[in-house]
Amino acid sequence: MPEEYFSVCPLCGSVNLRSVKKYSNHHLVKCMKCSFAFSRKIPSDSELADVYNTFFLIQQSVSPIPIKRYNELLDYFEQFRKTNNIIDVGCGDGYFLDEAKKRSWNVYGTEYIASKVKFCRQKGINMMQGILDSRNYAPGFFDVLISIEVIEHINNAKEEIKNFHHLLHHGGIVYLTTPHYNSLSRRVFYGKWNIIDYPSHLSYYTKRTLRRLFENSGFSLLNFSTTGLSVSQAKLSLGKSTAPKAVSVSDNDVREAIEGSRVLRWSKKLANFALTAFNLGDTIKAVFVKK
Repeated sequence: MPEEYFSVCPLCGSVNLRSVKKYSNHHLVKCMKCSFAFSRKIPSDSELADVYNTFFLIQQSVSPIPIKRYNELLDYFEQFRKTNNIIDVGCGDGYFLDEAKKRSWNVYGTEYIASKVKFCRQKGINMMQGILDSRNYAPGFFDVLISIEVIEHINNAKEEIKNFHHLLHHGGIVYLTTPHYNSLSRRVFYGKWNIIDYPSHLSYYTKRTLRRLFENSGFSLLNFSTTGLSVSQAKLSLGKSTAPKAVSVSDNDVREAIEGSRVLRWSKKLANFALTAFNLGDTIKAVFVKK
């Protein structure tokens, strides 16, 4: 099959696209009208299959620190609980939904990989395999939709966000995380920033472009932050580690050290406050509410 490429920006439709030379081997272009950065090349099914079959193995357990973060999120989501239904799009091994289920949410998930779908179903999670299909659920069925480190893998997210809007009732929310294109790490590592990674990552968001994507689909921005600087990603960018793209031992060691020290916890809060204030953190965390 011939290779496929975007001829216009998938976010705003502009034809004014400029190659980002330091990432040209990843086919990265930037729209000169709306500033959206994305892979101009559209990966084939075989390219995507190679990525997903290599990097996304099942984790049989998860450390206490993510569990704590999941429950902090669930505390926040309580104010939006009406239908009692929550869905995790691209839920991986389902550990967030395990925690939601303990708190009496009706839990639903989607995943591409058959082994992960099976793993989640064995834990009692209502699963659908493949892309999110809004026809599988009633309109306005969910209170909360979460999408953690997923949207960067989609090369044209407009249809996905329309599905989000269809599935949430008025006042329901989307919580998502994704790598931050304007992060300090990209500025420091320049062309070596390993987050730019075709065909695994296809779209790279900033506050401006993510807000445009959601507001054009009937959402309002409720909360936005850019937090964290990843030790493992720094090592990968510098070529000092060959670990998979998943969270490495380095990041877990740092997190455990922070959790065990009151001083370090406060230092982390101050650092994240500054990273958000100056829009420099590695990770976007955003909440959008359906109008």
